[in-house]
Amino acid sequence: MWDNKKSFIVYCDYAEHLDLLTDEECGQLFKALCAYAGEGKQPENFNSCQKMAFSFIKKQIDRDTEKYNKVIEKRREAGKRAADHQKHLKQMLYPKKQKKQMLF
Repeated sequence: MWDNKKSFIVYCDYAEHLDLLTDEECGQLFKALCAYAGEGKQPENFNSCQKMAFSFIKKQIDRDTEKYNKVIEKRREAGKRAADHQKHLKQMLYPKKQKKQMLF
């Protein structure tokens, strides 16, 4: 799930919930979100407010990652089809010349 993913989306809607946390708790939460989005690591030693915030943001990260992976797969398939089409056109335009067999 986390292969080669270097980013995640932070939505402005989170601000209302994050305002309920102290700056220190927000910093810890943000570090935990980065660790989760990048490596799948779950946080430890969170208070109940941090756990709640982490849980709903984690679910959004998971949904966004799933959507991202589907887009990547569609683009991969489209690239393969385009390459196959180009190969087919090239073969039609420039057919390989067959070597004549020499008879002795």
